[in-house]
Amino acid sequence: MQLRTLIATGLLGLGFVLGNAQAEGVETAAFNGSGPVDKTVQDVGVRGVPFELVELDGNLIEAVGGEDYIFQDSTGKIIVHVPEELMVGQVISQNTPVKVQGEVHQDVVQPKSVDVFDIEPLQ
Repeated sequence: MQLRTLIATGLLGLGFVLGNAQAEGVETAAFNGSGPVDKTVQDVGVRGVPFELVELDGNLIEAVGGEDYIFQDSTGKIIVHVPEELMVGQVISQNTPVKVQGEVHQDVVQPKSVDVFDIEPLQ
């Protein structure tokens, strides 16, 4: 019986402390990560770092095999990896401006590329 009373008192006290912290404007832990940063192909090629989230506006100008495409904006070209499921239901040609969001990827042998997690035609 004493253990139940002790646990109940502890939980009540914890609720009171958390409630007061929020009421007094003290922030509790929360994640507020940033999303993709608007970049150009040149930015990614020169200053992009692996795992950086980026957003690019331009065109898919050529399929190079599998799920890889050449993406081009006014500053240059870069390989983007677009998973097939993102292309389903999309009608995208060389002349269709698109916005891609993804993560900068670089390995030892290949130049920087972007692993796309969202693609949206800009019409």
